[in-house]
Amino acid sequence: MSKNFFPLTNDLMFKILFVKEPDLLISILNSVLFPDGEHTIRNIKILNPELVGSSPNDKRSYLDIRAQDEDGKIF
Repeated sequence: MSKNFFPLTNDLMFKILFVKEPDLLISILNSVLFPDGEHTIRNIKILNPELVGSSPNDKRSYLDIRAQDEDGKIF
């Protein structure tokens, strides 16, 4: 039986991996955003990825992942 593997560039695979494994998401965010270690994310909360405008004419936006750290910063 052959197995199909999807790359992490696939939106669905990206979301599934990092929502189910938040420690991986924390590690990547720390590596990319704080390479010199001046700040360290220790905990993260996955938020609703839909961004809704403030008026009926505003467009909606959808992020792959929207998360908030222990200091309230949103990524």
